[in-house]
Amino acid sequence: MAKKTSKKLSEILASKVRELTTGIVSEELTAVYWDSSTLKHQPEPLYRLDMDNYRYYYKLVNGVPEFYTSVTTLIKNTLPTPRALIKWLSEQDDGEAEALERASYGTFMHTACQILLINGKYNLDKLPQELKSFCEKEKIPYKQEWEKELKKDILAFAQFIIEKQVVPIAIEIILYHPKDGYAGAIDLVCSMNFNKKRINAIIDLKSGRKGFYESHEIQLQAYKEMFNIHFPEVTIDKTFN
Repeated sequence: MAKKTSKKLSEILASKVRELTTGIVSEELTAVYWDSSTLKHQPEPLYRLDMDNYRYYYKLVNGVPEFYTSVTTLIKNTLPTPRALIKWLSEQDDGEAEALERASYGTFMHTACQILLINGKYNLDKLPQELKSFCEKEKIPYKQEWEKELKKDILAFAQFIIEKQVVPIAIEIILYHPKDGYAGAIDLVCSMNFNKKRINAIIDLKSGRKGFYESHEIQLQAYKEMFNIHFPEVTIDKTFN
């Protein structure tokens, strides 16, 4: 039986980030989980570079970095900001700070969903303490109301996993497009039930409450193209948010 590789909880919660200089951090990335019985090889190691609210990826070729724009940065730089998002930002006392907080909420939610997928369970009793530790690490204010919201999100995702009989193939797998020059992390590649059939799908998890945008469709298509290039032996039938 082929080996299934996954990171430990401690490795997921404590990412290894290296600060190159003020405001610029680099991180070596590997998939949180991948099933070698379905995927015949691991993707090439990639690094992520975060600077000034922009994100880039790179790989080392003979010791020289080869850069790729992140899918989300590419979309941000080429598509107009959705009206619903502009309206939401304008209604906040500090729109930028609120957006950053929601991004942090999404990061924690993604981590919890990853643990649920890998272990088949998530201990909700430990959520408050794990959330406090996460907020301390990220240097953001702890919001107790997030506990109830996160529990609802995790339970909803658990119900989705049960109803669709979701089996993960890869979680948080980082890939690049060799021709189009972009890269990104795919939240979930899985097999699942859909319309009375068993299919392979890419699922991007969204923590937002403001609906879905054209940019989300483009993001999913970019992920699908990247995955097809690296793993042509696996046919992606559908993509979902």
